Amino acid sequence: MVGVTRKIIAEATGVKSMSKMPPLIEFFGPEVLQVVDQSPSPRFLGTHLHPDNIPASFYAKKTKMLVVFRNPKDTLVSYYHFSNNSNNPVLPSGQSWESFYTNFLSGDVPWGSYFDHALAWEKKMDDPNVMIVTYEELKKVIRLFSVKSAPK
Repeated sequence: MVGVTRKIIAEATGVKSMSKMPPLIEFFGPEVLQVVDQSPSPRFLGTHLHPDNIPASFYAKKTKMLVVFRNPKDTLVSYYHFSNNSNNPVLPSGQSWESFYTNFLSGDVPWGSYFDHALAWEKKMDDPNVMIVTYEELKKVIRLFSVKSAPK
């Protein structure tokens, strides 16, 4: 998902990021947030935040939000591998597939239940500033855009 977010940002801004840090606001420190706050619009940011944890100013300022959901099965597999990556200092690792699967279905994983998260965003579907798409739909659009914009 981070790769797709980086492609969107690069296409929209014309700037390709070489940073190893995910372009997700929950990983930004205060100094980065200050730079983001002072940057001109439009700004493109990613997050895994629950809609209740999105800053109130986003709603007050009618910030446009593109919410991308991934197929739950693919999310589970990706999350399992991400969590068990030995280079990942943030998440617990070493869980068996069976244990992780059970924890994922019950919502007993960092950031909570995928399903509760999806239901909370579903309540925002009628908000004109929120657009919900699937990862699979977004990949098709990016592929189509890449083909249409390729030099002839």
